Amino acid sequence: MRLHRLEMTAFGPFAETVVVDFDRLSDASVFLLCGDTGAGKTTVLDGVCFALYGDVPSARGSARQLRSHHAADGVAPRVVLELTLGQRRLRFTRSPAWQRPKKRGSGTTTEQARVLVEEHEGGRWTLRTNRLDEAGHLVGTALGMTLAQFSQVVLLPQGQFDTFLRSSSEDRQKVLTRLFQTERFEQVERWFAERRKELWRATRRHNTLVAGVLHRLSEVSGQPQPESWDTEDLTAVVDDGRLRTWASELLGSAERRRDQAATALAEAATAREAASRTLTEVQRQHELHRRRAAALAERATLGAEAEQADEDRRRLAAARAAAPVAPLAEVADAAAGAAERAHERARAAVVAAAAALQRDAAAVRADDLGAQEQAAHERLAAARAFLPRAAELRESEQARAQVHTRCDLLAEQVAGARARLEALPEQRDAVAAELAGCRDRAGRLTAHQTALQALEERRTAARRCETLAEELSRARSEEATQAAAAQAARERWLELRERRLDGIAAELAAAMVAGEHCPVCGSLDHPALARPASDAPTRADEQAALRASEDAQVALEAHRDRVRGLRARLETAQAQVGEHSPDALAREADRLGAEAAAAEAAAAELPDLERALTCLDDELRTLATRLAGDEASLTAARDQLADLTAAVDRLSAELAELLTGGHERLEDVIAGHERLRDLLRGAREALAEEHGCAEHAEQASTRLADAAREAGFADAAAARRARLDPAETALLEARVHDRGRREQEVAAVLTDPEIAALTDQPTPAVDGFVEARDRADRTHTGAAGALQVAEDSLTRLVARLAELDEALAAWAPLREEYSRVRALADLVDGKGSDNTRQMRLSAYVLASRLGQVVAAANERLVRMSDGRYLLEHTDVRGVGDRRGGLSLAIADQWTDERRDPVTLSGGETFVVSLALALGLADVVTAESGGTRIDTLFVDEGFGSLDADTLEQVMDTLDQLREGGRVVGVVSHVTEMRHRIPTQLRVVKGRRGSHLHQTA
Repeated sequence: MRLHRLEMTAFGPFAETVVVDFDRLSDASVFLLCGDTGAGKTTVLDGVCFALYGDVPSARGSARQLRSHHAADGVAPRVVLELTLGQRRLRFTRSPAWQRPKKRGSGTTTEQARVLVEEHEGGRWTLRTNRLDEAGHLVGTALGMTLAQFSQVVLLPQGQFDTFLRSSSEDRQKVLTRLFQTERFEQVERWFAERRKELWRATRRHNTLVAGVLHRLSEVSGQPQPESWDTEDLTAVVDDGRLRTWASELLGSAERRRDQAATALAEAATAREAASRTLTEVQRQHELHRRRAAALAERATLGAEAEQADEDRRRLAAARAAAPVAPLAEVADAAAGAAERAHERARAAVVAAAAALQRDAAAVRADDLGAQEQAAHERLAAARAFLPRAAELRESEQARAQVHTRCDLLAEQVAGARARLEALPEQRDAVAAELAGCRDRAGRLTAHQTALQALEERRTAARRCETLAEELSRARSEEATQAAAAQAARERWLELRERRLDGIAAELAAAMVAGEHCPVCGSLDHPALARPASDAPTRADEQAALRASEDAQVALEAHRDRVRGLRARLETAQAQVGEHSPDALAREADRLGAEAAAAEAAAAELPDLERALTCLDDELRTLATRLAGDEASLTAARDQLADLTAAVDRLSAELAELLTGGHERLEDVIAGHERLRDLLRGAREALAEEHGCAEHAEQASTRLADAAREAGFADAAAARRARLDPAETALLEARVHDRGRREQEVAAVLTDPEIAALTDQPTPAVDGFVEARDRADRTHTGAAGALQVAEDSLTRLVARLAELDEALAAWAPLREEYSRVRALADLVDGKGSDNTRQMRLSAYVLASRLGQVVAAANERLVRMSDGRYLLEHTDVRGVGDRRGGLSLAIADQWTDERRDPVTLSGGETFVVSLALALGLADVVTAESGGTRIDTLFVDEGFGSLDADTLEQVMDTLDQLREGGRVVGVVSHVTEMRHRIPTQLRVVKGRRGSHLHQTA
C-alpha cells in the first residue's frame, strides 16, 4: 500500500481545503510531520484512516464530530485519498455525518455519511461503489486489516507501546486480542464459565427437586430423614445408595400396615351385618304399632269436622254457578270507569282550547273546533315556509360582517404596502454602496495573506537565528573546552611514553628469564639487572593514555563538525532574514495582520450583504405585485358589501310581517301556532271519545243483568255476592279434597291385615338395638378408614418413589457433565491444579503471537541498543500480575541480568518501545495476509534520546525505507527538524490550521 495524495476540507482543525502530496514527500523516503501542539498533526493521520475505514482511531472518533468548527456554514466536510493497493490505483472520497443548514426555513438537518470509491483505469477514473458497506468490504479484502490493526501497523503510535511495555499481562492481553482478533478463544473461556454456571444451577435445581421428594416421602410415611443427611447437598447419599435403601424400607413398612388394616375391616363388616338385620326387624314392628294409633286418632278428628265440611261444599257450589257471570260484571265495571274518565278528559281539553281562543268554555262547540283547527294549521304552514329564508337572512348578515372586516383589513394592507414601497429604494441604495466597499476590501485579502505568510517565514528564520547563535556560542565554548582536554590527554600520553622509554631497561630486565639470552646483548649472564622506579609507567599505562588521547581527539572533531554545521545553518537563516531587525519584522507583521484581518472581516460580511441586497430586490418586486392585487381585492369586496346589505334589508321586512303576538323570533311564532293547533285537535278528539265510552257502558250493564238471571240468581247483585275470588275458591276446593283423601287413608290403614292383627300386642323398645347397631357401624367405619389411610399412604408413597426415581435419573447425567465441565473450565481459565502457570486459554494463544512479536522486535533492538538489550517473553507471572503467560523482561547482554521494563530510562524505554512497535507491525502484517505497507508513520518520543541513540534509531528508520518504503516521522522536537529537511508542517491559527510542505 502506497499513499499518493490526501485532500481534506472542513475536517478537524482544517477549515479550508488542504492537500498533502505524498508523492513529493516520497522522493526523500523520510519526511517529518511537525507542528505546534494542537495544530492538527494527528488529524493528517486521522484523515487517512477516515478515508479508508470511515472512522478514526483517536478519541475524536468516539465524539462523532469530525467536521471543523472553523468551517463556514454550509461547507461540507470531505476527505479524498488516492493510494495504490496491490496493482490497483484507487481514490476514496468520504464525508462524515454532519448538521447542515436547512434549504428552506431555519434550523439544521442531518446530512448522512457518504462514500465514493473510484479506480483509475485506461487513463480515467471509474466508479466502483458508493455504498458504505461495499466500500468497507473492499478495504477489508484489499488490506486484510481492521481499523485497529491498520492504525497499529501504519501509524506506529509510540506512546501506546510505552504503556504496553510497562503494563501487566492482563492489559497486554486486551491490546493483543484487539490486534490479532483472538476473541473466539475468550468466547471459549466465557462459554466454559457460563456452561459451568448453568450446570451448577441445574444440579442445584435437581438437588432441590430430590430434597423436595424426600420431604414428601417423610410426610407420607411418617418417618423422618436421617439426621446425618444434608438436604442442601445430597450427592454423597445418592452416590453410595443410602437414599435408595431408605426408600425401599419405607415401602415395606407401608405394605405391612395395609395388610393388617384389611384383616380388621373384614371382621368388623361381619359383626355390623348381624346387628343391622336384628335392628331392621324390631323397627318394622314398631312402625306398624305407630301407624295403627295414628289412623285411630285421625278418624276421631274427621268426625268432629263434619259440619264445617258441609258448609264448605255449599259455598263452593254457589261460587261455581256465579263464575260465568263474573267476566260480564268486570266488563260492565270497566266500561263505567272508562266513561267517567273520558268525561273528565273532554272537560279539561275544552277548557284548555277555550283559554287559547280567549273564549268561555261553555260557548265552545264541537263543530266550531274543526274550523278553528284548520285556521291554526294554515298559519303554521306559512311560518314554516319562511324558515329557509330566515336562515338565508342570518347567513347574509354574517357574510356582510365578514366582508366589512375584510374591507377594513385590505385598506390597512394597501396603505402599509404603499408606505413600504416608498421607503425601500433608499434602503437598497445604501446596502448596494456598502456591498461595493466590502468587495473592494475583500479583494485585497489574498495579497495580504501571501505577504503575511512570507513575513511569518522570515520571522521564524529570525527566531531560528537567535537560537542558532546561542547554540553556536555554546558549541564554540564546548569546542574550546574539548580542545584543551584533547591537548591535555595528548601531553599526558607523550609524558608517559617518554618516562617509559627512560625506564625501558628495567622493563626489559623484568621480562628476562634465567638461562635465556639477553634480547639486547645476547649474553647469558645478567650480573646487574636494572630495577624499575616505584612510579614507572607500564606498557598498559601508555596504551590507556593513548586511547584516552585518541578518544578526546574524536570528541574534538565531533564538536568541530557541530560548530561548522551550526555556522552554516546560521548563515542560511541570516540570509533568509535579510537586513531587517526582529522588531521591524514584528511591526510589519502586526500591520499586515491588521490589514488581513480587516480584509477577512470584509470577506466574511460579503455573503450577508449580498443576501440582504437580493432580499431587498425580491421585496420590491413582491410588494408591487401584492399592492396591485390588494387594491383589486378591496374594490371587489366593497361591491360585495353593497349587494349583501340590500339582501338583508329585503328579508328583514318579510320576517317582520310574520312576527305576531309579540314574538321576536320566527321559531317562537311556529311554536305558538303548533300549540294552538294541538289544543284544538285534542279537545275535538276528547269530545268524540266521551260519547263513545258512554254508549259502551250502557250496553255492558244490560248484558250483565241478563246473564245473572240465566245463572239462577235474582239479580246481578246476588250473583256478585256469590262470587269468590280465585284464592278463596282454591282454598275451599283444597279443604274438600283433603278431607276425602284423609278418609281414604284412614280406611286403608285400619283394613291392613298386619295392623289389624296388632290389637293385643305391646309396642317393642328400639333404643337398645339401635345402640348395638351404631357400635358395630363405628367399629366398621374405623376399620375402613384405617384401611383407606393405609392404602392412600401406600399409593402416595409409591408415587413419591416414582418421582424419586425420575428425579435421580434426570440428575445423574448432569452431575457427571458438571464434574467434567468444571475441570475443563478451571483449566482454560488458568485456575486448575494442573495449570501451574495459571495461564488462560486466550493468553496461551496470544503467548505464541507475543513470542513472534518479541523475535521480530529483537532484530531491530539489537542494532538500536548497540547489542546491549534483548526482549524476552516469559510465561512466569510478573510483579503485580495475577496470572502468567504474557510477561516481558529485558535481557541486559552487558551485565547478563534480566530486568523489569519499568527499570529502563526514558530513552531506553523509547528505543525498546519502537522496536516492539515495529515488530508488532511486522507480525500483524503477516497475520493479516502479508499486505505490503509502503508508507509508515512513527509517532512522538524522539525527544528522550541522546545523540548516539538517536543516530542508531535513525539508522533503523533508514532500513525501513529499503525496497521503496516511505517513513513519516511525527515529532515536534527541534533536533528532528534539523535532521530531516523534507517536512510537512501544520500551522495553527485562529481561523483554523493549514499545511506547509517543504521538500
